[in-house]
Amino acid sequence: MRKSAAAFAKQKKYQQEYNRRPEVKKRRNKYLRAWCKRNPEMRFMRYFRHRLKKRYGMTPEQFYELANAFDGKCFICQREMIIPNKVTRPVRHGRCAVVDHDHKINEVRGVICNNCNRAIGFLSDSGMLHRAKVYIDCFNKVYYGTS
Repeated sequence: MRKSAAAFAKQKKYQQEYNRRPEVKKRRNKYLRAWCKRNPEMRFMRYFRHRLKKRYGMTPEQFYELANAFDGKCFICQREMIIPNKVTRPVRHGRCAVVDHDHKINEVRGVICNNCNRAIGFLSDSGMLHRAKVYIDCFNKVYYGTS
């Protein structure tokens, strides 16, 4: 037996009202806190999977493939990256592997370390990046006599 659209909407509205009740919220939160304490790896991997899919439309397997494309090293600085998995859950760390994407077209460029990703963000356009390089080159010429 199929429900009519009106009956479905009525049931959904009831469920939403039920879930907003303080005693239900309290019970659900208590259960979720206990589950998270018992399953920290699973919690992290669920969050990681969800965030990758929602933000970038990619799976963890695609992330790992991109992260290991250069033997687990950042393409820009060539340092070893900390790649998140069930065992290694990175904190906000400079060497942590993160997804780099173009904000204008929302396209994934690759996986690089957090430090390099932030540097790209700060020097967002190619003009700023070029001026920064010229600035450093000028300093090196004056101070070291090299470029």
